[in-house]
Amino acid sequence: MWGGGYRFTKDVSTPGYAITLLPLYPTDHLANLFFQDEIALTHSLALTVGSKLEHNTYTGFEYEPSAQLVWSLTDRRSLWFSAGRAIRQPARFDGAINIDYGTEPLPGGGFGLLKIVSNTHLYAEELRNIEIGYRAQINDRFSFDATAFLSFYSNLRTQEAGTPYLNPDPAAPYLVIPIQVGSQGSGRSYGGEVFGNWKVTRRWRLSPGYSLLYNWTTLTPGSQDTTLAALAASSPRNQFQVRSLYDVSRHVEWDTSIGYVGQLPNAGEGFTPSYTRLDTRVGWRLGESTEISLVGQNLLTPQHLEFHSVYPVNPAEIERSVFGKITWRF
Repeated sequence: MWGGGYRFTKDVSTPGYAITLLPLYPTDHLANLFFQDEIALTHSLALTVGSKLEHNTYTGFEYEPSAQLVWSLTDRRSLWFSAGRAIRQPARFDGAINIDYGTEPLPGGGFGLLKIVSNTHLYAEELRNIEIGYRAQINDRFSFDATAFLSFYSNLRTQEAGTPYLNPDPAAPYLVIPIQVGSQGSGRSYGGEVFGNWKVTRRWRLSPGYSLLYNWTTLTPGSQDTTLAALAASSPRNQFQVRSLYDVSRHVEWDTSIGYVGQLPNAGEGFTPSYTRLDTRVGWRLGESTEISLVGQNLLTPQHLEFHSVYPVNPAEIERSVFGKITWRF
């Protein structure tokens, strides 16, 4: 299997009061080729290899290879191993942003303007990932999957302090303190997940799952970034979920999920508490093309906090909600 693509983007922006994207009228190009081949090495061993080749406006040529080896131990059990590289190319925001972020008082009665500025010499953020997994169809009613992974990140976005300079405004000169977007962060994560499928009856199926994640970030020597620690704290260490799928009748289905999300340590102080979430949905199919659904989300509490706000404002809480939906497919 192989193919390719090309994307052309023309962007138009106007300066705001405190935020400007420069240049105002950029043109971006993104071209790619990809290929993948599955090779039967033996009767029970299969190798899948491939890669994506890209060329973008910001970092030029990039490659994203991947490989997966699958060993079929029996007709119902298999062991697999995979490795790959992925990138996040710089966005328009990374290479064009110009923000008057805030002011800071200086000795003698003056003030300094904190200014976040872009960087046109950024690297693509990079991920190198290794995974190993096991899958088993225990019997006709129960299947089981387990996966372990190890990931390495490099060129992560940072905010680096620049050299202050004086803006010679005749009316009120002030000191500009630039903070430039950088690529001096790196990180590592490892963990695993297990999940299963249990066909309790012909109409009822349960799908439990659990994931465990450990991650941390580091900075290149000389970096003065203070924001990267929040990236490592943005994912919970423990998550657990059970989904129930029940066919009440030929045309009516009832789906429910309950999940637990562990606490998040905030980059500053304290933590975002853990929470348990219950969602449910009743769907009624009217023929092949129409479905009516009644959905309830976050039913256990009136509201709960999921993420800590990185800005000096009150973080938003997710509220309980109930709504109806009509779906028409054609």
